[in-house]
Amino acid sequence: MLHVIINRGVKEYHDAEERRQINMLNISSAISVAFNMVFIIINISTHNWIPIISNFLLLTFNTSVFFINKLKYHTFSIYTLVLLLGAFFTVNAILLHNNLQYGIFLCMAFTILIINNKTGRIIMLAILILFFITYILLQDIRGLAPPQPKYKSVIGAVAFLLVFSVILEYFKERLVQYHRRLAVINEQLKESNRIKEKMLSILSHDFYGPVGNLITSMDMLNEHLFTPEEFQSTSHKLKMQLQVLSTSMKDVLQWSKMQMQGEAGEKNNIDLYEVFDEIVRLLETPLQEKKLQLQNSVPKNTTAYANKDDVKLIFRNLVSNAIKFSNHNGSIIICTEANGKTVKISIADEGTGIPQNVLHSLRSEQLSFFSTPGTAKEKGTGIGLMLVREFIHKNNGTLTIKSQEGEGSIFSVTLPLVSQS
Repeated sequence: MLHVIINRGVKEYHDAEERRQINMLNISSAISVAFNMVFIIINISTHNWIPIISNFLLLTFNTSVFFINKLKYHTFSIYTLVLLLGAFFTVNAILLHNNLQYGIFLCMAFTILIINNKTGRIIMLAILILFFITYILLQDIRGLAPPQPKYKSVIGAVAFLLVFSVILEYFKERLVQYHRRLAVINEQLKESNRIKEKMLSILSHDFYGPVGNLITSMDMLNEHLFTPEEFQSTSHKLKMQLQVLSTSMKDVLQWSKMQMQGEAGEKNNIDLYEVFDEIVRLLETPLQEKKLQLQNSVPKNTTAYANKDDVKLIFRNLVSNAIKFSNHNGSIIICTEANGKTVKISIADEGTGIPQNVLHSLRSEQLSFFSTPGTAKEKGTGIGLMLVREFIHKNNGTLTIKSQEGEGSIFSVTLPLVSQS
């Protein structure tokens, strides 16, 4: 019920500032209506008809807020309402001596908190100050009704103080929440900029090397400065460098696409056996160069619910890392294990393993660059595992790493079997 009252009149087309104004008006009006009802009942019981009429007018002003907030363009209505309330409080304080002059301060608080236009705010405050000066000058004239009993004055003062306190507390809490969100966003932006700067630094260095070597080699080839043996040796090295460059470019393009889209692309039930079969064929050359045995133990028709392009990137990077850190004539095993609503895919190698201090860093949730040369001095940009972690998260999965230095590593990815929406 309270949620309905506070958000009455809030529409999808309202921006954050308009929602704040509407929420504040609703809260204040609801409290004022409650006190109006109390005063009306008290005055009816004592047959004070003029205060009854006055409270009915104020009740009308307060309830009108709930209708004003339903208008798409309610700014003019807010100005009008504050002016009418200021005039109402002034006239009542002068003619009925009922202490409603405190309501002028409440109108000032409303003006400061909910009117964003500086010129309009200053004009409204000046008018309200004139209202209060008018009350000061005319407060001693004879009223239309006997002075209010002391208990009514106390109730009225408490009502205004309560409304004023609620307004200030509400905006104080909103301000605190805003600063908290701003601090989180600032940290995220700093981290994002740090990652981008480091990525550009790494890529500019690692991309320039293979491209520069290729240009130099082509120039030497055109000038017939290579012997057949030198050309064969150089072309082999260039091929390895360009393979790293090609992989890095794919990773960067995929990461850029994800940054622009914000979320993972379309998800479907994908066949993991087919994914790994394609990856194994793609990485056949580095497997042969190290004479590695790769055992694809993923059963046919094993599925996971994820984005297929993301899954290819995840496991291509993980299998490439397993190849990179495997010794010659070693083996790599890929296996799966279904468990309820998830499937666990593990890639185990018999390579160099990971030192404990590095393992701790890799397990951290913080995005970071990490790259060390492979067993055959293979290089990397350091963004692969960062991308893997991001894409796993985008597909509602988890990553676990087990490793013993000198004995190999096991990278396990858990993905949902069905949609989690």
